This record gives sequence, C-alpha cells and structure tokens, in this order.
Amino acid sequence: MEKEYSIVHPNTNAVFIQRVQNLSSESKPLWGTMNAAQMLTHCKIVLQSALGEVQLKRVWIGLLIGQRFKKIILGATGFGKNIPTLKEAKIKDEHVFEVEQQNVIKLLERFADGGEQILRTRVHPFFGKMSPKKWDIFEAKHLELYLRQFGV
Repeated sequence: MEKEYSIVHPNTNAVFIQRVQNLSSESKPLWGTMNAAQMLTHCKIVLQSALGEVQLKRVWIGLLIGQRFKKIILGATGFGKNIPTLKEAKIKDEHVFEVEQQNVIKLLERFADGGEQILRTRVHPFFGKMSPKKWDIFEAKHLELYLRQFGV
C-alpha cells in the first residue's frame, strides 16, 4: 500500500506533530546547511503559504517547468535532497528553536482541526494553481523531507 501523505488527516497529522516534538535544538541535519530552528522556520513559512497567510512570489522558472515538476513531486518520486528553495523561504538568520517548534505544531494543529476545508485552491509560487488536495499532499511531502533530513 502506498504511504498516505496528508497534513490534514488526524492520524498522519498526529505523527507529524510527534516527529516535530522529537526534534531538539541540538538535532543535526543529515544533509544541507540549515540548523533545526532554521528548518522549522522554513517549514512554517511554507505551511503558512498553503493557508494564504504568506504570499510567496511566483517564480518565472515555475511558469516554464512547474507543471512537470508538480507531477513528479506530488507523485511517487516526491522531493529529492538539496532541491532549490524559494528566495523568501531561505532561512539564514538565527531563530529560537522552541518558538519555531511551537509555531509549526500550532500550524499543524490548525490543519488537523480545519481539515481539507482549511486549504483553498490557490497559486503555488513554483507549481502554479493547486487544488486543496494537492496542497495537502505537497505540504505533507515537504514536511516529510525536512523531518527526514533531521532524522525524525
């Protein structure tokens, strides 16, 4: 059976929350350059974009190849390591781990409480127009990548 990717489904959401809780400020990445607090800040911004609370600029390269990569990312292949990051979501400054951890947990709780209705059809900065279901899968796969990067 294929793994279910959802941040709104109560069971998978609870697992994501537990994994975020299992992180510590001392958690080290298996690849990449962000520390745990920076990674959580990055994930917070991406989660907020799905809710329409953060507007990320549409990138021109997405207009050219976004649809093709959307099928890859949302399909069985998913995200690979060291993929390019949108400028607004690149986190280089320092953040307080505990604050960012709680921010992500609160966002995940909102997704679980709101269900798929919390998501709307909106434009992703790289992939273009996405339905609520596709936003759900994207957000789950994105968070999965970063939690895996930190070994949780």
